[in-house]
Amino acid sequence: MSALAAEAAVLASEGIALPRLPGQRARLRSVPSSGGSRGEQPKDHPLRLGRKTRLRLLKAVRALLADPAIAGQPDVARLASVVLFAKSRAPEGGEDDCVTSTWVAELGRWMGVGESTVHRRGLALLRESDALHTEEVRDRYGYPTGLKCLLMPVWRARHGRAAGHPLALDKAELATLLRLCEALFGPGWAATDKKAATPAGLLAGRRGRGAATDRLGLLLLVLSTPASGWLNLCGGSVRQREGRAAATLARLLSCSPASARKVLARLEADGVLERPRKETSTKMRGKGRVRILPVAHANGRALAAVPAPAPSEEVQGPGPVFRCVLLVQAEILLRPMTSPPLGRLGSARWKRPKTRRSWGVPLVQSPTQTTLVGVLSWMRSR
Repeated sequence: MSALAAEAAVLASEGIALPRLPGQRARLRSVPSSGGSRGEQPKDHPLRLGRKTRLRLLKAVRALLADPAIAGQPDVARLASVVLFAKSRAPEGGEDDCVTSTWVAELGRWMGVGESTVHRRGLALLRESDALHTEEVRDRYGYPTGLKCLLMPVWRARHGRAAGHPLALDKAELATLLRLCEALFGPGWAATDKKAATPAGLLAGRRGRGAATDRLGLLLLVLSTPASGWLNLCGGSVRQREGRAAATLARLLSCSPASARKVLARLEADGVLERPRKETSTKMRGKGRVRILPVAHANGRALAAVPAPAPSEEVQGPGPVFRCVLLVQAEILLRPMTSPPLGRLGSARWKRPKTRRSWGVPLVQSPTQTTLVGVLSWMRSR
């Protein structure tokens, strides 16, 4: 302790207040320790990425999917290219640089599809577009034991003259991308003598139709989400039926907003994201947001549930906005049938009855129309 600090402590013990300097805080603020809420997850969690690393991987994946030889292909082929890219060898000056050693059944486990789908909608289309070169590996008896794959966009990026290409990832970045894919949709592996067990990913159990699309969509959503877990939605005008979240995913997947809305619904059913809405005073749908739950959990964010609106003691009637909407809908329902029924021989023999109208309500009413008339009378009186 310095001399000034000791003198200040003595004066404080005697009850003498020292003058405070301009800009000096009245008291020190408590700083949380490093072992707080974020200490629940390890620092090397696969989903806990820094901003620079996350944007670097997102740029690489989007550059691969935007390659002319891969763009426009089915989602099975696009996801296969991403998996082969993540499992490729880093350039070390050897013959196996940028080469991925795998087999068809293993690729099917990664993508949640069968071997025939991998052949027909994945590898065959990539070979035709010159995006993939493959070579079978056989044993001494001539039986195939594996498959060597070389992605040509990655090979051109590493052997081209353009410096800083998005696909030119180093060994650490490729390892980070592979661990991220394993945590999201990796099939999982049992423990061996040399390696520990690898748990299955979040979407490992998702198989069949749309499995490749869901995996690719989740990967792009995770790479587009900051540490808070809230997805940055796109701007501009979007269709009201699909919403801004579906438009954001549609831009990432290069698909229609209607297809992206189905992907979001499946991912929400799998429990990897939530779409809460803010409560408004008019009781209408508020601003919607998308939260990627695994990202928020990996970064130590509290996953508080969205509170339900508290029920009021008095039963309140509908507001003026809803009263107007209900009036319009009820009067539309009360209009008489305009399509005549078909006769015995299929010709129209029915004539529209001539009835007087009062507020769009015919004089001859059914029991349902009578109930609606009563509702209309009650709402007009309020």
